[in-house]
Amino acid sequence: MKNLGKNLLIASLMLLAIYQTAILWFDGYADKSIFSLFKKSTIGYNMPYAIDRLIVNLGDNKLVVKTDGIYDEEYMHRLDKMVATALTNGDFGLIETTDAASLLSRRCIIYQYNCSIKGSDISEMFNIPEDIAIQIISCDSILLRPSSDSGILTVIFADSRLKTAATFTLNDKDMTQECYELCGIIKADEENFTYLSTAQNSFTLFSRNLFIPVWQDNTYMFTCAQGYTPLKDFSDIEGNADIFFANPVNKLNIRTGDGYTFSDDNTVVKLQNDVFEYSSYEVKTGSDDFDISYLAAVKLLASDSYIRNEYYLYDYKQNEGGGYSFYFNYKLNAMPVVPSETLKKEKDIESFIEVRTKGGAVNRYKKYVVAFKDSDFKIRAEIDYITAIDKLFMRLYGEGKSESVDSIRLKYCYTPGTEHTNPCWVITVKNIDFTEEVS
Repeated sequence: MKNLGKNLLIASLMLLAIYQTAILWFDGYADKSIFSLFKKSTIGYNMPYAIDRLIVNLGDNKLVVKTDGIYDEEYMHRLDKMVATALTNGDFGLIETTDAASLLSRRCIIYQYNCSIKGSDISEMFNIPEDIAIQIISCDSILLRPSSDSGILTVIFADSRLKTAATFTLNDKDMTQECYELCGIIKADEENFTYLSTAQNSFTLFSRNLFIPVWQDNTYMFTCAQGYTPLKDFSDIEGNADIFFANPVNKLNIRTGDGYTFSDDNTVVKLQNDVFEYSSYEVKTGSDDFDISYLAAVKLLASDSYIRNEYYLYDYKQNEGGGYSFYFNYKLNAMPVVPSETLKKEKDIESFIEVRTKGGAVNRYKKYVVAFKDSDFKIRAEIDYITAIDKLFMRLYGEGKSESVDSIRLKYCYTPGTEHTNPCWVITVKNIDFTEEVS
């Protein structure tokens, strides 16, 4: 009996150690969506770091935009629960041809994604039955639109490119009132700029509704970004590589020119020309479901302590043969930080981070090694979006000709070797990105 009691005590201590290790592993993430998703609760939460921007339409063409630290906020849990509840219990409707101005005709909170999300993936994002979410073709934004008069909350899954939308209408006065309250809370988080909606202003130059920052005069100053390497010496490089090995002590280390290769029987990690790559050759037979694949990707990013900036889902795709590829870029000062076209071609990358999964596990990880901080250098905001578009069209087409603009956004476009990176307008025309300065 003494041995039995001793064994039970040892087992209890082991379980406690495992639990404490998990808490330490996800330190700083316990209050975020990733931790809740591991629990697979009845009402799920939106995937962590998937949202690009959170927007509040206050009416009268007044928009508040939250970009940084979205998943640090407690209200995200409450919003996610509203979306999942509407999906599960709401009445379904379909809008075959959407009018963005009409969708924005009343107060609402908007999840804006940088890419289109398939309906089947939405079911896994919010942990709801697939037969419900499959009614949604795809979406790049989710609108939560409360009506105080009727006590009805309408959740709209809209695709700005296809101009279609699926609606879920929920009769719940308490949740409707809560949505109104959250509008006010998020409003207090307003970031640097005032925004306008191109649809609400009836602009015909744009192929879809866009939310564009504006400023009243030339007194606003932009802080520039400064890129730096978080891998300062070999100990940093080896430390970054070690997270990919079950037993780092047994790995091989080979110096390859100005880079390094680390390996064991199943794993190869390389650092060459500022590109850090991990490949696993171990066959995994787990599920290729979207949620499991995405969480495997984000779990890896969370374990990489050499990522120094907030990141967001830039794009994703389903791979032939199963699994997914997820692409992430960074955020700084309420703006995306993206690799320049020159850097993308030179390093053969689509984004700063690419994570591929197979069998529910990460089998490839590719990261351009850079981190960003505020530069001491500032520039004045002199060129607004209209002037930037006019300059681009003059450069491309000459006097008097224009094309439909698919997207325009303030971003930091990073090219190595520059002392600081200025914000710039990134304008998309016919699926090609062009840049124009703001100063």
